Amino acid sequence: MGSEMCIRDREYWVWLSRCKGIGPVTANKLLDEFITARNIYDASIDEIVCCLGISEQHAMKMMGDKSLDDAKRIIDLCEQNRVSILTKEEKKYIDNAKKLPDALVVLYYKGNLNFASELERMAIVGSRRCTRDARENCMC
Repeated sequence: MGSEMCIRDREYWVWLSRCKGIGPVTANKLLDEFITARNIYDASIDEIVCCLGISEQHAMKMMGDKSLDDAKRIIDLCEQNRVSILTKEEKKYIDNAKKLPDALVVLYYKGNLNFASELERMAIVGSRRCTRDARENCMC
């Protein structure tokens, strides 16, 4: 997994991507305000309420679980399965994709992201319930 980011920082990014009630659009709004996942993690409920314009109760539901255990488990699983983690903060994350309001803050991938030129691109395909055939085709 890329050397650009220390493991501890990566935990905060995975935590942000897994927060209940925080999808990509909300995560990106928070990043616009707080800049990093660590800053979002450290933010107070009042700061979250102010940033998003939501109720304190809603902010508490979203930010209530500050445990990094799930993030650590995911990072360990990725390492065991040779899956790399790319966060929106890293240079390898495609600039045009970063600009999308619903850009994912964390991408999981296998393979090499060192493109020979700017013209080369990648496709991201995901499914929560993929078929066995789709899974086999994806692993080619």
